[in-house]
Amino acid sequence: MHLHVAPDRIVGRFARAWPSGQRAEASAPVSIAATAAPFDEAPLDAVLQELALAGSLRGACCSVELADPFVHFDVAEGDFAALRDRELQAIATACIGELLGDAADDHEVRWSLQSGQRHLLIAALPRTLIAPVVAATARHGARLAHVQPAFVRQWNAHARTPTAATSVFAALSGGHVVLACIVDGAIRGISVGPWARHPVPARQPTAGGARATEPQAESGALLDERAARLVASLGVDPASVAEFVLVAGDAAAIAASPRWTVRPADTEQP
Repeated sequence: MHLHVAPDRIVGRFARAWPSGQRAEASAPVSIAATAAPFDEAPLDAVLQELALAGSLRGACCSVELADPFVHFDVAEGDFAALRDRELQAIATACIGELLGDAADDHEVRWSLQSGQRHLLIAALPRTLIAPVVAATARHGARLAHVQPAFVRQWNAHARTPTAATSVFAALSGGHVVLACIVDGAIRGISVGPWARHPVPARQPTAGGARATEPQAESGALLDERAARLVASLGVDPASVAEFVLVAGDAAAIAASPRWTVRPADTEQP
């Protein structure tokens, strides 16, 4: 079972094991601030109840991903090869403390040591979102396997796509983007924020109500600017960036410049 928690919607997918192999999908609208204030658990329960129509959730393994606007990212650089996990955790926690101040105590800090052992990718996930998900899955008898940022899932799924020595990898989450500068297979720097100057409007019904209008394409200029600033901030020559990979759930909603190789987001049941 998989749950995706976004600022405007919770989406759940459940695949029954043999012999039925039945699949179910459910969603419910929510309104969760990016500051991750506590939210009403009723929509989450409604999604789980609908998934349970495909079969009991008791004992099901549940993975949860939080949309990237909820997550704070950072990258630390140093000689980490000889450090133990506990020492790396302390470094990651200290970095988030500098980034968030007193609010750091309200977050769970995760880290991933990158190839070459000189760059530590760090993510801080709000406890105010994790706690309700843990409680809800327990009420329905499911086992929570892990909670991870959406960007981490897309990076794990597409990390082998960039093959150049220096590249930029970007993953869209609604109007939000996480960009990473990749050098020799390692994330050296990261940038987060809006990818469009103006939000892409949702499809709206026509006056007759028979058809819906297509969303207007965004030029993607801000995406290019963000990528250029990220690369420059790391002292990397922009001309050396040979590959740009963009993971987007709805490729029709963005008209990226030709430099970007657009890949569909991974949404399969993990």
